[in-house]
Amino acid sequence: MSKRASFFRLMYATCAILVSLGMSCRPIPSVTAPNDTGRYVANQLQACALPPLGSSSVIHDSSVILHSAWGSVIASGNPALPLTWRAFDLLMRPACAAKEPYFFLFCTAMAIPFALLFFADWNQEAVFLVAIALLFSTVGFEFMNNALREGVALAFLLGGLFFEKRLPKVIAIVAAVILHDAILLLLPMVLMLAYRSGILKRKDIFWGAPLLLALSIFVIYERVFSGFNSEDLSEAFTRYSGTYSQESSAAFLLFIIFPFVAIFLIRLFWPTHEVATPELISFWYFTVLLLASMIIAPAGTYRIAMDATIIQAFVTMRSPRLSVEAAATIAWCLVMHFIIYAVISKSVVQLFSG
Repeated sequence: MSKRASFFRLMYATCAILVSLGMSCRPIPSVTAPNDTGRYVANQLQACALPPLGSSSVIHDSSVILHSAWGSVIASGNPALPLTWRAFDLLMRPACAAKEPYFFLFCTAMAIPFALLFFADWNQEAVFLVAIALLFSTVGFEFMNNALREGVALAFLLGGLFFEKRLPKVIAIVAAVILHDAILLLLPMVLMLAYRSGILKRKDIFWGAPLLLALSIFVIYERVFSGFNSEDLSEAFTRYSGTYSQESSAAFLLFIIFPFVAIFLIRLFWPTHEVATPELISFWYFTVLLLASMIIAPAGTYRIAMDATIIQAFVTMRSPRLSVEAAATIAWCLVMHFIIYAVISKSVVQLFSG
């Protein structure tokens, strides 16, 4: 690693640690608050009190552990908890040693910055500008402050996009899927990127597709139908579809999608710099996915938009043709977007006011 890359990486690591410390030391909201932090902390405390892999007969009060979409969340020892939550609890188990929920929040806040620290190409000054801007962006704020488990899963997915050897790539992608079922929506894009880069051949996709399909079905079953018997399957489906079919404000959806679109358009129309193939694949895939989500599951569109922004920024940072000027423009858009968000949204004010 060159001295230049080491300098940029050290500067970014310092900024990421400081920002994550600031985010983790915020007041922890109630489990009934719109923000999910209180529910994550409550679940973590319950998980730390149980054996890592064993079962438990402890009955947890649903008023203490309350998941935003699915009612009571039981800690990792209870088989009623979906696989994705049990995997997350197990991954976060080392944070129990600190006996302090703020350390757990610091670990989750550092997930995506940690991935960028190791998987970005730090030989370019342009990469440093985009990475720093993501720390002070709307999506960066949400992944550090609200969508904690999804942020951790996305960090593993970035590793899956980075690795060129098949085994670590597959391990990282499978880990991402197990940690959060939303990653299932991104698997076709990941396979397309791997195929276009030459890492995967047609025969690999032919043999691997059934395995990924089986994993997807298992994760979906665990997520949607866990805790329901055969007579309650329609109830489970109704609950799942009802959760994500709620309409969202068109203005809000356009606002949250803006960073993703801005990153691509800046790269597309910046003179003398051709857009790389991974950037095109990512943009068009997420565009189709976002349009489908607006029609089928509007309530989940903003989460897809956040994933899209991180992935689009990552493949842009991996492009050898990213100029400092284009990166500075992208950084300016991301930061200004967050400033507007901080002014019009109560989330930022409530973060430190409790």
